[in-house]
Amino acid sequence: MLQSFRSSPHLCELKAFRDLFICDSRFRADLAANLNSALRSEFPLLTLSDVSSLLPTSFVESFKTEIVPSNLNQFFLHILGLEQRYRDFLKSLQPSLSSWRDWRLSQINRLRMDDPSYRCTQVTHIPFAIELTEGCSGACRFCGLSAPPLSTNILRFEQNAFLLQSILSDLLVSAGSSAVSGCLYWATDPFDHPDYESYARVFRDVLGLWPITTTALSESQLGRLKGFIQLRSEGRDRPWGLRCSLRSKTAFHTLYSKLSHAERASLVLIPQYPGSLSSQAVAGRSFHDADVLSQNSLGGTIACVSGFLVSIPRQSISLITPCIAEPNHPNGYRTLKTVSFTPNSFQRQLASIMDLFPCPSVDLNTFLSLTIDSSQFKLYSCSSCPDLLHKMTGAPFTLNSLYSLLPSGVNLDEVFQCSLAMLQSGALNVVKL
Repeated sequence: MLQSFRSSPHLCELKAFRDLFICDSRFRADLAANLNSALRSEFPLLTLSDVSSLLPTSFVESFKTEIVPSNLNQFFLHILGLEQRYRDFLKSLQPSLSSWRDWRLSQINRLRMDDPSYRCTQVTHIPFAIELTEGCSGACRFCGLSAPPLSTNILRFEQNAFLLQSILSDLLVSAGSSAVSGCLYWATDPFDHPDYESYARVFRDVLGLWPITTTALSESQLGRLKGFIQLRSEGRDRPWGLRCSLRSKTAFHTLYSKLSHAERASLVLIPQYPGSLSSQAVAGRSFHDADVLSQNSLGGTIACVSGFLVSIPRQSISLITPCIAEPNHPNGYRTLKTVSFTPNSFQRQLASIMDLFPCPSVDLNTFLSLTIDSSQFKLYSCSSCPDLLHKMTGAPFTLNSLYSLLPSGVNLDEVFQCSLAMLQSGALNVVKL
């Protein structure tokens, strides 16, 4: 893909045109006022046939003759389509551990039922995310994971290189080919770690590809961004694997002016400010009770992991899965279990969480606790006992104690199956008293 851009200035200009159209409301206004003039002024190599399919119908409907997309346009759309095709490919990859595979499939099916938005269809349910730092310096007002401030206690690569290699190797055993879709950030920014590129190289060496990388710090670390673009171009890379989340129009124009069209061509630019053609999920810092009705259109989560969240600074492993953001889970994911690890115990602790696949083991006397807000009760219906979840609220309970509260005639098998489905998705958690 990159080679196509390097060898074609026209293709680079077409990518720059699309970036400017998506990210800059003033350029869109100029095009609406005089399409031909604005196009010739900013992109002299391009014709209407090159850009027509990238524009709303209203922009070109004033022309009396049909504008046939050029071969350049069709080739560019094919390259753009690689992102969606690759995303679909990643979603199709399954863990090699059959119990994990079954659990992940249940999460995919559940989220599809819970969240009808287009954004939900883009959730890839990757097997793991590894945090290299504690918190994030970005302080993005739209952060879907409500990342805390960056801790200044950052361990250097030399202290953790072998640990990361071991973690990736252990995850590879159970994740199989799907491991390549994992990433090295969560409620963090990759460029907050001064040695991120070295960690990314370990990821590539163990799993075969550079990790997908999204940063909100690109405009403030242009030198690193240029170096990382070059680094990724020297080996096998995934299509559209380097993404820049743009917090302001100034951030966009910094990249637009300081990077060449060829350098910028390999980047996915994600504008996150007013006046851009983008929107944020109603989750994290964008979550407000009054906005929940917007979740059906904007989506209720950006969480993409149905698997393990590993924090190297905290030395913890959590089993997580996406959900619609709600008061009890405002960041759009649920945690089924968290354990601590040391460099010598990671493999053993990982195996202990995998015992939860495909569903935590419980009996009638296992203590359970409801984790979800009442706004989510409708997602777990029990026809023979419509108020089942209301009976689960409050203190931890056992199935035995729950059964004693139910009126006669309730189908206990249905209650048990509903409870298992909730356990599988983290709506119920096992607790120790």
